[in-house]
Amino acid sequence: MQATQDIAFNENLIAGEDSIVKAREQELLPLKEIGKEHEHWWDGKMTSLVRSKYLLSKIHSSTMEIEALERQNSELKMVLARGG
Repeated sequence: MQATQDIAFNENLIAGEDSIVKAREQELLPLKEIGKEHEHWWDGKMTSLVRSKYLLSKIHSSTMEIEALERQNSELKMVLARGG
């Protein structure tokens, strides 16, 4: 019973992290264009680059969390399959 609840809880966390990743990916798209438009402006390009790096690090962090939760769910499903 606890394993089933943990799986459901993890699935909610995964959905939340996935939503965050998608939002960050959407924010990255215009930053790419800003960087192109302001190539001759050092500050404009630097600002978009810094923000892009920040977003990419957050995407990486969320992706790692999703992978960990998915591994945990796989282990919990194996426990359930064995009748535990």
